[in-house]
Amino acid sequence: MGTTNSAAYAAGSPVVKVNPMTRSVKLLLLIALLIVLLAPSPAYAYIGPGAGFALAGSFFAVFAAFFSAALLLITWPVRLL
Repeated sequence: MGTTNSAAYAAGSPVVKVNPMTRSVKLLLLIALLIVLLAPSPAYAYIGPGAGFALAGSFFAVFAAFFSAALLLITWPVRLL
């Protein structure tokens, strides 16, 4: 049985030793993940002009919704008169 801290054991929670190998494996996996994600590679994809129109339309819709909400809040007290 592993060693435990007597104060922690008396409180009902034994002290668990952390395996140092686990930390090095996690670090190695993190480094490998960063290499895979950050390594540049060609996309070989074409984005047509329709995607630009869709993006512009989305921004316009968000802007219109924000402007409409702001106008509603500004004119609310006047409409209550």
